[in-house]
Amino acid sequence: MKKLLLAISFIFISGCAGFGGAKGVAYPGLNEINQGQAQLYIYRPSHFVMSYGIPSFLIDNEVALSIRNGSYSVYNLTPGKHKLELKKNGNWIFESAELEVELPPEKRVFLRLSSNFGAAVLESVPEAQAVSELGNLLYTGSWP
Repeated sequence: MKKLLLAISFIFISGCAGFGGAKGVAYPGLNEINQGQAQLYIYRPSHFVMSYGIPSFLIDNEVALSIRNGSYSVYNLTPGKHKLELKKNGNWIFESAELEVELPPEKRVFLRLSSNFGAAVLESVPEAQAVSELGNLLYTGSWP
């Protein structure tokens, strides 16, 4: 019986790694911006609330790489306005939210996703502050 409980516990714990926990590599520094493009960095400091939840994430109605707890992603986009959507799903309990962001040519914009007991908030962060916080997170990847 003890072996069975141990096996079930192991399966449960290893299965959680597939949810929204931190995933990626240590912070390698800021990515190069391609000519004629803009970059959007979205990061999510590690927090207990919804730590294994991952919102569905869309950019201009297209499914994009989502934001994991304790990680960040880089989105290489054309300059201009883009519609961002965080969507409620089976493992993200917060209500869906939309945000429009303006990306200047060959510049970076930084957004931080924070979750607490009441809501999830996506807020703009100055580059210096974002870079200091990115050093504690894992780089999940770039999109597209």
